[in-house]
Amino acid sequence: MHTWRRAAAAVTVATAVVVPLAVSASASGPAPTANLQRDLDSIVSAGLPSAQTEIRDGRSVWRAGSGTVKAGGSRPVDPTGAFRAGSVTKTFVATVIMQLVAEHRLRLDDPIDRWLPGLLPDEGKIKVRELLNHTSGLYNLTDALPLNPPIDFLPLRWKTWTTNGLVKFAIAHGSVFEPGTAYHYSDTDYLVLGLLINRVTGRSYSQEISDRILRPLGLRHTEMPGTDPHIPGSHAHGYLPDGKGG
Repeated sequence: MHTWRRAAAAVTVATAVVVPLAVSASASGPAPTANLQRDLDSIVSAGLPSAQTEIRDGRSVWRAGSGTVKAGGSRPVDPTGAFRAGSVTKTFVATVIMQLVAEHRLRLDDPIDRWLPGLLPDEGKIKVRELLNHTSGLYNLTDALPLNPPIDFLPLRWKTWTTNGLVKFAIAHGSVFEPGTAYHYSDTDYLVLGLLINRVTGRSYSQEISDRILRPLGLRHTEMPGTDPHIPGSHAHGYLPDGKGG
């Protein structure tokens, strides 16, 4: 069964990300302005354990960072450390959907009810393209999660939800608008697309992403971790504010 972790924050990307307290550049081009380092240092000075960025212009790659792997620690962030890609995963999901359209296995104007009957209470109104561009009107499930303050989510951080369960959870909150009439960013849209990929191909969306995108492009340090909450290798630790300034 698919899980929310796989649908909403599934791709772990290990790329060169941070050089603490310094700016690095490839040999093919000069380093960017020192303002970049200054800005990252100011973010850390404001209270965050670390900040990092990467700039590419098609020829050169510049990476800079500030801070440490752990709050209060002394070990600088690894420039080749991994991180959760989060909603960048949606780009991978959308690419697989568009490939299936190009293969004539799916149409952008197909109603979701054709492939996943009974999943959405929309009488076949919501189409594939409306999930892709966030015009389906489906309620964004993360809006109902205890995230304000973010620390309220900690008791649920090890919980695994099924995709079907999360879609039902979102549907219970009703639609935001009629499909195709407005725009509303919704993680629910891409949960449904993940289920759609599975129905059309008979394989999980994570398998399709790996075979269609990650391997052909040689993204050897990008993976679909599924329900594994750990990030392999070196990485900066993430934190949630406690709502009290801590």
